[in-house]
Amino acid sequence: MIIDSIKKSNGFLQLVTGTVVFMAFVISSNFLKDMSKEATVVGASLRFLLSVILAGIWYYFIKSEKLFNKSIKLSRMSKIWLTILILLFIAFLVVALNIGDNIQGILSGGFGLFLPSLLVVLSAGIFEEFLVRGLFFSGILNLFQNNRFKLILTSLISSAIFGLLHLVNIIHSPVQAVLQQVFYVTVIGLVFAIIRITANSL
Repeated sequence: MIIDSIKKSNGFLQLVTGTVVFMAFVISSNFLKDMSKEATVVGASLRFLLSVILAGIWYYFIKSEKLFNKSIKLSRMSKIWLTILILLFIAFLVVALNIGDNIQGILSGGFGLFLPSLLVVLSAGIFEEFLVRGLFFSGILNLFQNNRFKLILTSLISSAIFGLLHLVNIIHSPVQAVLQQVFYVTVIGLVFAIIRITANSL
């Protein structure tokens, strides 16, 4: 009973810490963006550094990236379905995000556009994975530790949080575009949660 209470309080602490750090990241990112409009490489580099530092802090709070002592053993059929799911997910990303045109546009901009774009993408990936699939996922899992459906509930809630965090983009983008982003990012978050569980790793 005492261990359950400790885990629940740790889960709550992880969620509060993640929320505070997310708000700090948004504020500091906007500050860096305004401060370095002329020097996009500098701004992107600072944002990347901030993401790595925050990832280190979150790693300290979650103690380990592993959810289980032993990884889940998947049957052959489960591996096939997981592969199909991942391939469908990649196809969805290519179509929905218009990745081909985006990559072509970035590459045509030369190194001056490629390097900042790469740093921004890496910083977003590091930041979001350690925050949502790391700190928030662990915190929610601790809160539902005695529930039989804890992995399903944690996956659904962390995916919804992942989607809702993108509402912050309303500051710079049209509402309809942001709401569409929230929807497909929630779906993406669910796929990432499945991968997080089956791989037992970030």
